[in-house]
Amino acid sequence: MSAALPVIKPLRRPRLWSALWVLAVLTVIVVCLIPPPPIPLPENSDKGEHFLAYFILAGSAVQLFRRGRPLLWVGAGLVLMGVGIEFAQGALTSNRMADPMDAVANTIGVLAGMATALTPLRDILLRLAGVKACQPRLASIGRSTPCVDPAVKRQPRLASTEASPHPAPTSPGACRR
Repeated sequence: MSAALPVIKPLRRPRLWSALWVLAVLTVIVVCLIPPPPIPLPENSDKGEHFLAYFILAGSAVQLFRRGRPLLWVGAGLVLMGVGIEFAQGALTSNRMADPMDAVANTIGVLAGMATALTPLRDILLRLAGVKACQPRLASIGRSTPCVDPAVKRQPRLASTEASPHPAPTSPGACRR
């Protein structure tokens, strides 16, 4: 068995959340390639829509994927998807045109969504699943929250004389997901 960490966070229903995220990605692709609605819109008003769509995709990826390489690959994939869709709009459709500013709005949306990984909002789905998020030792106030092993459903409390099989993290990087 491999010692590598899984790509997905230890969620209660990882297949469901993964399927919903993939469905959202496919929805964005389809909506960007079908004919636009015949509603008159102000010039460049679609940039906000591009930003919002990619912000939601990236923000939900932060909820789903572990931090580090998995999340960086997803972010890079979303940026490439946005650029690829713009090329596809110019090459494959007759009713849409490629707009480099759409790709810029997509990229800014991805960056903003990925920035939620730096906030307490990054673990909302884990909290819904009842898994405490890892927090590094807070040396300034002398408290810490130990990491929860996702393989163990419920960890028993140990008497103060027993050694814990899951010691508290000793460095800020000890709880990286």
